[in-house]
This record gives sequence, structure tokens and C-alpha cells, in this order.
Amino acid sequence: MKINPWFREGHSRLISLPGIVGIALLTAVAGPAVAVDLVAHRGASADAPENTLPAFNLAWERGADVVEGDFFLTADHEIVCFHDKTTKRVAGTNLTVTATTYERLQALDVGAWKDPKWKGTKIPTLAEVLAILPATGKGRIFIEIKDSVRIVKPLADQLRRARVPTSRLAIICFDQEVVARCKEAMPGVEAHWLVSTKTYQKQGVAGVLKTLKRLGADGLDVQASTAITPELGKALRRNGLQFHGWTVNELPLARHMVAMGVDSITTDRPDFIRHGLQ
Repeated sequence: MKINPWFREGHSRLISLPGIVGIALLTAVAGPAVAVDLVAHRGASADAPENTLPAFNLAWERGADVVEGDFFLTADHEIVCFHDKTTKRVAGTNLTVTATTYERLQALDVGAWKDPKWKGTKIPTLAEVLAILPATGKGRIFIEIKDSVRIVKPLADQLRRARVPTSRLAIICFDQEVVARCKEAMPGVEAHWLVSTKTYQKQGVAGVLKTLKRLGADGLDVQASTAITPELGKALRRNGLQFHGWTVNELPLARHMVAMGVDSITTDRPDFIRHGLQ
């Protein structure tokens, strides 16, 4: 099967032709699409180098409601925006982010791999990403924690110092312990549990709800798939929980997730998905 270039490691799912047909039929029955928040995955990462200030600025320019970035704690306790455990894929040099100082990471070029026009782009800190939230008061950030629980206290301390209303912040993470610790340390900041389709199918709706309640989470951020049924969204709503979906770069799947009742869709292509849902 030829892989669509819009899909990428970690936040993607291939759709078969029968699946697309099924989505089309389901969404036709469900009626027209309704407005949902569009979350720019690692910024507008289809066109700019992921997890960089240019990618986030481009996302805001293209009308994203939320930006999503990935964060690690460096060896000297700086919180930086980066997805992989090592720098090899986007910088060439193979350094482990958590074992490297911020100064060393700042020497890397993480833009040229995407296109020569982005040459010289640096790894940003969380503080730098927060600083470019729109001044209008609109626009939120999903802070995806890629690190372990060791990042929770430094993150809580930094978010308390930041002049950003908690209503504009949300934490997302696959690690259940991290989600629980974040809610304990930052009860006023939303924290959502990230799950793959496989995990959702394994636990089922009842199992997912049980886990969310145990963690004290504010909602679920599930991998978008035709396996997601209306029962999940209804159950989350009945329990006062939010419902988000990742990562969608094709309109049939976006329409399916809207029909399932999501609050937001994470995408590399916020402008394309928004126009397609109008």
C-alpha cells in the first residue's frame, strides 16, 4: 500500500477504501459538520519544521484554534519543545534530549531538514512557545509531555510563573502516571489522557471511563479512527469529560470524528481541514 505523505510516525492512521466509503455514508446520515476546534499538530507541521516557532506562528496565521507541541526536560532542567527522544531525525546529530544541556541543543539546526528556507531554526523553550500565543486572548496550547514524571514539578513551577491564563492551557500525555501527577500538581490546568485506537479498543468505553476517573483527567484525546463510535462521545459527555481526536489530515476521517462529537481535531493541515469542514 502506498503511504500518503501527509501521515507521519506516532500520530497517524491509514484509511482503506472501504473505510472511506463507510465514513462518507455515516457522515451523510449524521448531517452537516459542526464547528470544532482545530489543533495544529506540532504547529503547522505540514509546511514548516515541526515544534518550532515558525511552525507555531504559521499555525496562528492559518487560523488554528489551538497549537500542540511536545516537551522534554533537558539535562539542566530547561523545558524544550521537541518530539523525538533523540535529535537524529531532524538535526542529524544524535543526542538524547533528556541527557543534553539546553546550550548544546541550541547549537542544532532543526529547520534545514524540512526545507533550506528554514535553515538556522532552533529548538524553542516552553517559555518561547507560550510567548507567541496570540495577544488577543484567543488561542490555546496543548502541552504534550513526552518525558516522565520528573518534568511535572518544573512544568508546574513554570506555568505558575507564566502570565498565561490556565484556561488557555491543557496538558496531554500517554503516560497515566504523568496525567495523574499533573492534576495533583496543577488542578486548575486541564489534563487529558492520550490513547491509541488499540488501547481504546482493548479497554472499551467502560474501561476508558474508569481510567479517566481514576486519573482525575479532564478528558480523552484518542487516535482518530473509524473504530470510534458514537457511544464513546455520549459516555464522555454524560460524565462531564472532554473528547478530542488526533491526528487527522484527510477530510473523510475529519468528518467522521466531527460526527462522533469531538471537541477538537488535531491536524498537520489546519487550514485544509477547516476549509473542508465548512
